[in-house]
Amino acid sequence: MRPRAFLLVLISTAAWAAEPMVIAHRGGKALRPENTLAAFRHAQRLGVPMLEFDMVVTADNEVVIHHDLRVNPEICRVAEGRSAPFALIRELTLAQIRAFDCGSGSHPEWPRWQPAPGAGIPTLREVLRAFRSTQAEFLAEAKMDRDGSPAFVEPDRVVELVVAEVRRLGLERRFVLQSGDMRTLATIARRAPEVRRCLINTRRWQGRYLEAARATAAHAIMIHADFATPGEIRQLRQAGIRVFSSTANDRAAWERYRELRFDGILTDDPEGLLAFLRSGGQNKKIRSDP
Repeated sequence: MRPRAFLLVLISTAAWAAEPMVIAHRGGKALRPENTLAAFRHAQRLGVPMLEFDMVVTADNEVVIHHDLRVNPEICRVAEGRSAPFALIRELTLAQIRAFDCGSGSHPEWPRWQPAPGAGIPTLREVLRAFRSTQAEFLAEAKMDRDGSPAFVEPDRVVELVVAEVRRLGLERRFVLQSGDMRTLATIARRAPEVRRCLINTRRWQGRYLEAARATAAHAIMIHADFATPGEIRQLRQAGIRVFSSTANDRAAWERYRELRFDGILTDDPEGLLAFLRSGGQNKKIRSDP
């Protein structure tokens, strides 16, 4: 790890012990191409302690990192800048997926976004290997489609493939599998209890968050501030369950999650959130604001 990044990690775990942890949503998609190694490396250089990403299974049972079950043509390109086909990842092999460039293009909605030409869809193995020697934690969502759909993969199979990669590199203690699918969480609790679990898509559990976390043996839970009370957040934290925010990208949202004492804030703009936390709150000027 570079000295500056190491120093920032120390700050985030020591001096900021009372502050929420910064979680780079899709690696920080406001800054670099989402779910690419370029995004994860940039977040690591900033000193982000947790990298969030999405996992999908290919036709040849490789776990790759992409948000959608289909290749997103707004993000990925093929030869001569043409949009990638809107094809199911489950129906493509890893070799076919290697042809996509998901790091070029532009995103005017994100003023500080920078391209990474040639950045492709990485595998889970590549991401874990790239950061094995760092202190980064991984918050990885197993993307699931409805039962019987062409993109559906049995939860047992998803867990088997993911756990094999995590165990191969000895990263069980730094990997958190997130899912809103009860079967997936139950399967990983049974087959790999050393891997932590995060319950997401929790609005249906409003008012019963602790019950939901216990029912799924979750170590963490992701909640939107609009659907939780301060008392519920305290109850979860007192029970030893980490509370993560939904995606938050502005100072008002960051301050709200900070005041509610969330353990982690998920954001597309980890640079802005880090600056916000260093400044001590919303009334201080943030240098990285566009």
